[in-house]
Amino acid sequence: MIENLKKHFEANGKQIVFTEEKTQHRKLRRIIVHHLPVTEDQIGIINAEEAAGNKLDKISKSYNSGAIKIVIANKKAEVGVNLQKGTTAIHHLTLPWTPASINQRNGRGVRQGNKVDTVAVYYYYGKGTFDSYRKQTLQAKANWINNILHGTETSMENGDHSSMDEIAIMFADNPEEAKRLRAEMLAAEEKKREDSRRLAYMNSLQRLVSINANLSTLDERKETERADLEAKIAETERKLTNAETRADREKADLGMVQDSTKRAIENHKRSLSNQKARLNGLDAAFEKVRTNLTSQKNMATGILRAAEKDGKLPFNGTLIDHPENCVVSVSGALYAVGDVLEFENGTIVEITGVDPASRDITVKTIVKFGYGHGHGWNDTIPTAKLNVKKVSYSKDELALKQIMADGVDYTEILTSGISKQAFLDNITTIKVKTYHGAVIRRNGEFTLIPRWSSFYDGDEILYPEPNDPTFRKNCMIAWVEAQKKSHAYSMGDLMESLFGEGWEEEAMSYGKKATSEEIAEILNAAYKSVEITYADKNTLLRAISSSWESPLKTKAAELFASEGFLNSEEMSDRLIDFTVGKIEELRKAIADEKAEAERLKQEALKAHPDYKEIPSEIAEKFEKIGITVKVNTKEFGSKDGRRYVEHAPFSRYLFHDANGIGGILYRTKEIIKARYSAKFIKEWNEFGGAWWHMSSTYDLEDIYSIMAYQA
Repeated sequence: MIENLKKHFEANGKQIVFTEEKTQHRKLRRIIVHHLPVTEDQIGIINAEEAAGNKLDKISKSYNSGAIKIVIANKKAEVGVNLQKGTTAIHHLTLPWTPASINQRNGRGVRQGNKVDTVAVYYYYGKGTFDSYRKQTLQAKANWINNILHGTETSMENGDHSSMDEIAIMFADNPEEAKRLRAEMLAAEEKKREDSRRLAYMNSLQRLVSINANLSTLDERKETERADLEAKIAETERKLTNAETRADREKADLGMVQDSTKRAIENHKRSLSNQKARLNGLDAAFEKVRTNLTSQKNMATGILRAAEKDGKLPFNGTLIDHPENCVVSVSGALYAVGDVLEFENGTIVEITGVDPASRDITVKTIVKFGYGHGHGWNDTIPTAKLNVKKVSYSKDELALKQIMADGVDYTEILTSGISKQAFLDNITTIKVKTYHGAVIRRNGEFTLIPRWSSFYDGDEILYPEPNDPTFRKNCMIAWVEAQKKSHAYSMGDLMESLFGEGWEEEAMSYGKKATSEEIAEILNAAYKSVEITYADKNTLLRAISSSWESPLKTKAAELFASEGFLNSEEMSDRLIDFTVGKIEELRKAIADEKAEAERLKQEALKAHPDYKEIPSEIAEKFEKIGITVKVNTKEFGSKDGRRYVEHAPFSRYLFHDANGIGGILYRTKEIIKARYSAKFIKEWNEFGGAWWHMSSTYDLEDIYSIMAYQA
């Protein structure tokens, strides 16, 4: 604690020391006076005896004015006293028993009116004591109280329960085993709580579904009830008129009205009054229902939005705004429009609609295994006993699963949605049909096979790429060769399905012309041939960048001519872009090699046994006051009086102030010379310019405090 007191005192900060040992306050003051350059008058004591009457106010004013630098206090200083001005540190030599007391203590300095950026808070634990355990208990209790006051849990475990478990572990015969069992129990309890929270959020979502459904039909139900009431009123008025007519007859015929008739009239009048009252208050009654439902909706929405903000929502937050797109089954499973479900037999469906009332879902079959409805079929399924898993397949994966289930005709591979890579990766398990033929490589030769053909062992089924120039050309040539042998009669459907109408004319006129891919192959071959003739990338870069005759251009022309291709102009145009691309590749490779060399250099520095670096947060603090701080990575020499001293790598901190004589370094030079034996060097060989330097064993935080004080 004395070291911490010194650090803040030297930084001209004011400090509060809390300890409930009132009898030790004066002794503690003598100890501080002995170790710090401070007098007893500069240390205030706040307890029931030392700060009785108006003494407390005097100590407070002296502290805030700066006359008192340190206050030693017990719980008397926790409330009702202002000690915030200039407080930089609070020391807890002993701990109170409640989280509120900790907050009150820290609140003496960490409050409005204190203009320092940060207030350090220190807790001191005695060896062989329960101090550390006591601090943990206080923090746990504070968290427990906060959860009770501000949390969303519907139940809460006893705040002292975990503390009692910890004590039990401490005194168990086998503490490690007890701790392990306790951890397992806590994990199980947490999972149970998590499941409970998940179900609660699901129920809140289901309430939203129900509330929205009620709100959406509220006006319709009101008008239905209005019509029903109006009909009942008309019927009751008719019955009342009949009863009154009967009463008139009875009075004329009998001279009196029978009791039954009187009761009928009274009942009809009462019913009519109730019905009219209900009709007159209908709008208000339904508005009350609307208000109540809206309140419930806002409450449920608030709970779910809070869970979403905390990252605890077990479903997509968009459903909060559109709960009508989902249902929650009686078992707590959530099903939303757009979800993809997979059954145990591999059938995959997509949810296209939901019925919140029945909790049924409408699905569209995407992949069907076995008997039953096929691809695209719509069906309604109850969610009560639904045994499925939610999946998230890509279009490629879904296409593959569909193909795995049904097989695919070669000419429908492109429209099936499966990518080339997925097709090639699974070619051995995909059942490819040849209703219109197929394109394969047989015995190394590009081959077309006619419709209804079988594949032989060793055949390589080629992915159909009708827009790929090489594939297209090879198909045309293969058809021409088959035509020459009179074998092409059954391949017309295959060619038309791949290339469309007009393919035959294209095939007949196909000549010796290099495709885009062939040009690319020639250019790559030319580049490889030129590349091996140069010793390094820089030399190669200069050669192919030459504005004169490039060796790459010469070699490409040579190879192009040897193949007998005619479209040399196209090749020349392509060569320009190809050369630019290779130049960029080389420049990047050279830059990458340079960066790698720099990385290896840095790794070599870090391997040095004395390696040090300036922490980024410390460097930023110095930068804010206009000072650059470095550590030397190379050996350098400087004069020390008449001696010339060599400094080993990582042995010196160096400081540079761009403001020169008007800067902080110049103002603090005498202090850092006296305290840290700082030396000045006019020109540092590593970074250049004038620098102050000192041993790298000193604490940069202390150095910063001194310089920041002069800022």
